[in-house]
Formats: sequence, C-alpha cells, structure tokens
Amino acid sequence: MLEIKGTREDIRFSIEQPKKSELKKKVKQATPHVLDVGLTPLVMALKTAICNNKAVLDWSPSECIFKLIFLLCLPELKKPLKAIRMIAFKTEELQMTSVSMARCGNLLELALLLMVAWEKLLDESTDLDECITKELQWTVIEEIKLFCHIGCEEVLKAHKRREKLLLSAGLMLHIFEQAGGVLDKFRLSKRTEPIDRHDLAIEFADCMRAAGFMLEIKGTREDIRFSIEQPKKSELKKKVKQATPYILEMPMRPPPLFTNAMMRIFHTCSFPRDSQFVPVAYCASRSLPPLGQ
Repeated sequence: MLEIKGTREDIRFSIEQPKKSELKKKVKQATPHVLDVGLTPLVMALKTAICNNKAVLDWSPSECIFKLIFLLCLPELKKPLKAIRMIAFKTEELQMTSVSMARCGNLLELALLLMVAWEKLLDESTDLDECITKELQWTVIEEIKLFCHIGCEEVLKAHKRREKLLLSAGLMLHIFEQAGGVLDKFRLSKRTEPIDRHDLAIEFADCMRAAGFMLEIKGTREDIRFSIEQPKKSELKKKVKQATPYILEMPMRPPPLFTNAMMRIFHTCSFPRDSQFVPVAYCASRSLPPLGQ
C-alpha cells in the first residue's frame, strides 16, 4: 500500500503501515477456526493431569518432544494416565478432542491422549494424521503469501510458530506409530524399588534405540535433555559414496577433438535424426558418427 507524502516540489513515497487493530485481526486469523469441544470430562482430566505435575507443566514446545514423552512415563503419572485412559475409551469424543488439540497446538494434551490411546487414534481412523498434514500445508501456503508483504511480520511469526507446533505434532505421531508398544511396556513395567530419574532416562533412551530412534542423553542429572544422535562425518561420507551411482566413480576423460566441420551448434530443443544421435554415456573405444551423415 503505497502513499504519497511531501509537497508538489518534493514528492515522497512511503509504505502505508497497517493499523494495530487490523494487525491483531490478522494474527488472530493466523489460527483457523477450531471447533471447541468444551470442558468435557476428557478435557478436564487432561488439564488436571498437566496442572498437578510440575515437571510436565514446565516443559516448553521449544524443547525436545522425546523429553515430553519421557516426562509422561514418570511413575507419578501412572494414576492420572490410568484415569485418562478410562475416560478416553468410554467417550465418543476422543477423535474430535485429539484433532482439536492438534490444530490448537496443545502438544501436552495431545501427548497425553497418544500415551493412553495411541492404538485407537492411529489405527481406527486417519483423521488426526490428515488434519495435521492439511493444517501444515495451509500454514506454509499462508507463509509464502505473506513473505513479500511489508508490515506483516507479526502475522508471519504467528504462522511460523504454528508451523513448528504442527511439525512437532507430526513427529509425535511418528514416534507413537513406531514405538507405541515399546513405550507401553516401559511405562507400565513394575519396579520393586524406586529408581532415580537419570537412570530412568537411560532406560528410556535404550528403549527408543531399540525402536529405531538413535537417542542420546545430554544435560545434567537435574536437567535431563535428549537429542537425536547425528552420524559422524566419516559415516556420512560413506553413505553418500554408497548412494552415488557407479558411473560417477569412473575416470573422466576429455572428449576427442572435433574438426572445424563438426563444430556446429546443437540445440537441445531440436530432434536429430537417428544417425545424428549421440549417446549420453561416453565410450572411448567408439567414435562418434559425423554430423553430416
């Protein structure tokens, strides 16, 4: 939105900035309308479980998703998770609640639902997976539209935050799809003696490795952190070399010198006759047919 300022002798241009009220409206529109399921017994159980556990409540979306799943496996959450599971399997609003939590970016509530009913959410219907995929596509498209617009930085930031939340939700679905059974065994295993949280984190990382996630523990005993183990440079080069076609490993030889008669412009958009076709793979023992034939 270009506007003219200055005088007739000194003409100036400036970009018209959107009003604060319009900007707030656009930021609000960055999150599409979500069907509010209300304070159902299932939602109340989710909120209660989160509020009564400080470790889970202190988790931030900027932290690793694996840490959130580990915190939900702590012994003190066994009873709240059991109560949520009982309600989740009796209500008909499980799918609707999970979709609502995913669209709103409520990762804590979504993780709790997946922890107790991952089989039901992932096997019976693909609503949750489709919802996250469609919302992510919509968010990325809106980001592209706003990328070149001046004065829409706040709206763009809101879309980027939402994109990160949706990506985390998608990762969460992938983790439970691949390691849901392993997590159930780990969480419900009976222990004769209390176990230190750091030792429990080591067992959790071992379970995730068994499920195919190369998880490693970082941080301190008080501040446990998880990260995906990155391959070493030597291993990465080896994988890249294995993925490279064999033909690229052959020594590159310069083509034979062409005579002046053969120095003709060859347009790739034209279709040569069969006798003029030059093979892509160069073979030293084979001479190229002259272009005049």
